Amino acid sequence: MRIAVVGAGITGLCVSAGLQSSGADVTIFERSDDMRPGGSGLSIFGNGMKALDYLGLGARVRTLTDISYQGKYVPYASRFVGGLRSPNGSWFTRVPAGQIEGLRVVERSDLHAILSSAVIMDSVRTNAPVIKVTETGKITTANGHFDSFDLVIGADGLRSVVRSCMPFDTGVKYAGYSAWRGITDQPVTLNWEAGETWGNGARFGIAPLSDGRVYWFATRSGKLTTGPADIRGALLDEFSDWHAPVAELITQTENIQYLPIFELANAPKSFIHGRTVLIGDAAHAMTPNLGQGGNIGIEDAAQLVHCLADIADAPHVESTDLFKRLNSYDLLRRPRANRIALASRRVGRLAQASSPLLVTGRNAALRAVPSRVFRNQVESVQRWELTSI
Repeated sequence: MRIAVVGAGITGLCVSAGLQSSGADVTIFERSDDMRPGGSGLSIFGNGMKALDYLGLGARVRTLTDISYQGKYVPYASRFVGGLRSPNGSWFTRVPAGQIEGLRVVERSDLHAILSSAVIMDSVRTNAPVIKVTETGKITTANGHFDSFDLVIGADGLRSVVRSCMPFDTGVKYAGYSAWRGITDQPVTLNWEAGETWGNGARFGIAPLSDGRVYWFATRSGKLTTGPADIRGALLDEFSDWHAPVAELITQTENIQYLPIFELANAPKSFIHGRTVLIGDAAHAMTPNLGQGGNIGIEDAAQLVHCLADIADAPHVESTDLFKRLNSYDLLRRPRANRIALASRRVGRLAQASSPLLVTGRNAALRAVPSRVFRNQVESVQRWELTSI
């Protein structure tokens, strides 16, 4: 099969590596002039690792995240206490170290480098933005290049060109809050405590990298803006009186990224249209409140590779066979992705509450939730298995 993958981000590289291993002739179209990724850190949960293992990439990713502990290798992040705290540092709900064993935290650039090394580099076309895709598998790039493929995979993110060429695209919408993300320049002592802190219309998240540096994020509800000119100063004004080491993490980070949070305006009626298929954020861009956006995208990649594995190396594929497999992918992936996106949206509304009455009620409810219930909720979204068609 000749397959075009639009987008060389994490999901695009995952699906490309898997399809090339299955014998497909894959061409990757990347709009930027290089393959350096954006972003800062990424949480990989058990479901994401299971998908990476299927794609043959899990062992390499573990070299970034796992440490030797009591005679075996375990995810470094799993050695930390997690849960939810208030700005003064008191715990709403606390999950002991080791209770969420599958959690791994990576720097996006490191993960991207591993995934890039897994694809055939001659198959990547940089500075090749795709501007049009047809349901028959034809693509057009901005430099006037035309080509035809058996299948076009849209892995081009939130503002997907591939999705925009489908009849059911409804665009994106602002979620009502913005985020700041960064990774400290040097290791910071966390006293083996991580997790999230929920305040009044604001949050702060702490996630340890295996080299001692810390990936963190902050959110604030409000109207859509371009962000403050002095990012660090604005964050310190907002979070300076929150528990340690929040202020230290901000001051110890040179590169802080501002990111207004968007999601799909409506869930697509389908992830497929003719010879085109969506994966990752192109299919289901969601708010980051469950840390599952990237994981669900990696699941997409694994399931699509699995659906196409038997025909990937075929020089000619009957349309009926291809469409049957794409339909199976859609039926398997869309309900789960939409369910996780909805759950993430609901968590965001709760976490970003700013009414004093709502915040007081929320905090009281959180304190009443046993840690095992919180842990079970976190683990429930990780329950996923590759499905045969």
